Amino acid sequence: MLAVILPAMTNFVDELAPGSDQTWRDICQGAEPRQDNSGYLVGPWGDAIRAAVAYEQQNPNWQENFPDGPAGNVINLLNEIGHEGSVDTASRTEEACRSGNLPLEQVAPAVMQGQVVPPPQQMMDGMSPKMQELEGLVGNSTKLVVEQSLSLLEAFTGGICETNNQYRVSNEQGEDIMHAREEANGCARCCCAPHHSTKVYITNTKTNETILTIEREGMEFPCPKKCLGNQMVCMDCCADAIKVYEGRVEGEPGDMLGAPEPLVMIKQPICGGGFTPTLNVFPKGQEEADFSHQITGPTCFGGCSELCCKSSFEYKSADGQDVGKIVHMTPGDIGEVCEAICTDVDKFELQFTQAATPQDKATALASSLLVDYMFFEMDNGMVKCKDGGLEFTCCFMYCCGALCPCKISCGGKKPGEEGGKE
Repeated sequence: MLAVILPAMTNFVDELAPGSDQTWRDICQGAEPRQDNSGYLVGPWGDAIRAAVAYEQQNPNWQENFPDGPAGNVINLLNEIGHEGSVDTASRTEEACRSGNLPLEQVAPAVMQGQVVPPPQQMMDGMSPKMQELEGLVGNSTKLVVEQSLSLLEAFTGGICETNNQYRVSNEQGEDIMHAREEANGCARCCCAPHHSTKVYITNTKTNETILTIEREGMEFPCPKKCLGNQMVCMDCCADAIKVYEGRVEGEPGDMLGAPEPLVMIKQPICGGGFTPTLNVFPKGQEEADFSHQITGPTCFGGCSELCCKSSFEYKSADGQDVGKIVHMTPGDIGEVCEAICTDVDKFELQFTQAATPQDKATALASSLLVDYMFFEMDNGMVKCKDGGLEFTCCFMYCCGALCPCKISCGGKKPGEEGGKE
């Protein structure tokens, strides 16, 4: 009987990852190192460190195969391919695994039991790669801030020249973690905003990789696809909606090329919820099924009330369980007051419960942008010049999808006077 002697491995990263046909080197080389709020590596690099420590604990003679140590091999690879800045994080992760502060049975149970584990992209309760990336960025944060960037051209022209919206997404520590950028047809944007068709790409600030694509099919120039605007939602073509996809999807709104199944669809119901702004959430875009969650807002909001009153949109499951909240924030200083009066720049705070899933967070993030377009993207929404005087919009009252302004005028010509308007 012949005995087959296998050559000893000299580098752990050249081993096949359990349950995968790729080596740890192949898996990690294409991934950016990420850390959670506790300062430990997550994603493929974190998985590799955990697997390496688990291997050492299961194989007391590991030095015969890997003289530098399995975890040391992973850290060396980090350094070799230019991620020197993450070496200390990797060392902390390794030490936490060894000391029990990061229990291996929680992060790599199948490895510890000598069973087959899924590839790294299938770990974390079967989350997709993009949801893993989002969870890695957000971590255990219960708040995110979505802040629209100021466009000087749009401000100086009073909204006549509409530019693509851009938003910064930051965590509780004030660190920018994501960036959202609109891509819309120029004519539709300038002639039909804020009810125009558009796409919004949400990207990882560090890697510039697209995490989510938002598709909104709305007004087009010169032929609108839908009848969106300040009117009651009496038919499906009047209902505003977005579809959210994982990753980057190209194409035009309504004709996204090779679009995968949506992560979620967020849509107004017929009659818009009556006196309560309402958005229904349909997983996988299956609007023929019952909605899984619902977002509801206040009857009165916007206008000059934005200067002193926050507007909260509650995000709940279909059975009434709290998931989160989308809060339109008031200005924090005199500069933000001027921005609020003179531009359509807005700021939202997203609040999550501990039970919120990565999909819930993605839905809330996308919904905050839809809420902005639907209710707060109005040029001169607080005050404008009219008939030689000033017209102030105190607030808007919501009714079945329509926004009814409550206004007062100061100075100027009165109705019936020469040059005045009825």
